[in-house]
Amino acid sequence: MAERDIEILRASFDAFNRGDYDAALSGVSADVEFEPPGDAPLPTAYQGHEGAKRFWGSMRDVFDEFRSEPEEIVDAGRGRYVVPVTERFRTKGSQPEIVESNAIVFTMTDGKVVRVQIFTDRAKAFEAVGLSAPGQH
Repeated sequence: MAERDIEILRASFDAFNRGDYDAALSGVSADVEFEPPGDAPLPTAYQGHEGAKRFWGSMRDVFDEFRSEPEEIVDAGRGRYVVPVTERFRTKGSQPEIVESNAIVFTMTDGKVVRVQIFTDRAKAFEAVGLSAPGQH
């Protein structure tokens, strides 16, 4: 099951990064919950596919470019995966690329993503699933 889940997550990242949001949602439950980081400008949770598209649309309002590149996918057990990501973006009208190291926790059931939690602090993402961040004891 974990291998299939990981393939679904990789395909979703690939589709998201090429701007194919329908394909990015193909492995996502219709009633998924997207939870942006608590320090986001609009930290409201988004529900379902339409909510996910609204969330991504709000990012397009702020950024000219946005990529989320998974570094690895860590199986945390019980259908949960921690994905440290390098996010590269340019805010509208800005020239220099901004690069951030964040993490996303995905919860999956029956081969579908049911919850997405985004963390700006990688250690907190690992803590959320009961693991220590790599390099911490």
